[in-house]
Amino acid sequence: MKTTFIDWIKQSKVYSVIIAVTFLLCFIILSFLLNASNRKVIDVPHQAVYESQETSSNVLTMLKKGDRVQVLESSNNWSYILTDSNERGYLSQSTPVPMNKKVTKKKKDTQLAVVKKENAAIRNQADDTSELLGIAQPDEEFVIKSIDEQWVSILYQEGIGYIKKDIITIRKGSAKDIKETIKDPVDHLVIVKANQSALYSKADYDSPAIESVAREQVFPYISEKEDFYYVRINDDFAGYIPKKDVEKNFSTPNKDTKRPKSLKKATIVIDPGHGGEDPGAVSNYSNWHEKDFTLDVSLALASALRKKGATVYLTREDDSSVSLADRAQFSHEKKADAFISIHFDSTQEDNDSTGSTTYFYDESDSDLAQAINQSLGQLTLRNNGAHFGNYLVLRDNKQPSILVELGYMNNKKDVKVISKKAERKEIVDKLLKGFEQYFK
Repeated sequence: MKTTFIDWIKQSKVYSVIIAVTFLLCFIILSFLLNASNRKVIDVPHQAVYESQETSSNVLTMLKKGDRVQVLESSNNWSYILTDSNERGYLSQSTPVPMNKKVTKKKKDTQLAVVKKENAAIRNQADDTSELLGIAQPDEEFVIKSIDEQWVSILYQEGIGYIKKDIITIRKGSAKDIKETIKDPVDHLVIVKANQSALYSKADYDSPAIESVAREQVFPYISEKEDFYYVRINDDFAGYIPKKDVEKNFSTPNKDTKRPKSLKKATIVIDPGHGGEDPGAVSNYSNWHEKDFTLDVSLALASALRKKGATVYLTREDDSSVSLADRAQFSHEKKADAFISIHFDSTQEDNDSTGSTTYFYDESDSDLAQAINQSLGQLTLRNNGAHFGNYLVLRDNKQPSILVELGYMNNKKDVKVISKKAERKEIVDKLLKGFEQYFK
């Protein structure tokens, strides 16, 4: 009997493979069709995702025309949906809402670190040997970002700091109810890191020792001489302590104040504040966090400066985390003629403050601060002037540096201005004008 091609396939091992592949393809196509039938494309300008099946409930997020969502369940003119950003909520099948419908985010419990030990070190990394950012006193409180076995990361000086877990207690709260504590007005402090050290009457190991001091004692810094820091012991006495025996919460860089006479010859480092795990200030009046606005303005400013011929670098160009120390170090590495850190401010109470502010740390930075501040004074937002600011990215910066706060994230009117693309362009234009004036 003659064997046909079909008979050969049936008798061979190929037959079972073909059957299996056919079933698999059918399954994939069927799954795709079922999934597609559960997809919904938003066909109105704006649509709200609600917390429950009530239009009076909280709006979790706003969808725009063309957005796709997966419908998990439908009943009573409501669809329970999953958005592309993995948010679940209820979509009304009959009631679109206007664009200005307020989005109410679910409030998450915030944890606060309450310092229980005197002279608690705040460090740049979760490491005893990393840079000392500052010194906290008992009852000072900080917003917690994360917790591990030994360290707690906290919001500190427009960035992230780390403090030992065993020297704090943790309580629930928010940034708004952080206790006001009396802080030492002295900015420059040294903390003893040696198990035992001596305070000398002169900057000389052969001079008489005034007293012996233990580890973690803190003294206000006065000046330095050779291998010693001159520190205040109390209101009546001062002494010298070896530099090798202490850490300091400040730097004393020698800034090069020479600057090019043209923007085309200038090197500028732009620092978009916050980023990554650190969102910065959040707002009830915008879906954007501070880190989003700072990056948006920084990228636009970089583009504008480059068009004018300046050499420009950014400390971050995406939503990534960069330590405060690395931002200042990046400025040194690029030998910046100017460093600007971009931020948006916040207060403990909503709508308590408004406007832009320019900060500088060293007197050699004041010309840059004044040039930028004068230009920002022409914005819609109120101008609060140029002021001293004890920020690590400024005090550890060897290059001319400033930090600008371009409005308040928890001021409804400020955020309304900041949220407009045209207004952010105006901010960029004024910053550009300030740099042109500075490098004339």
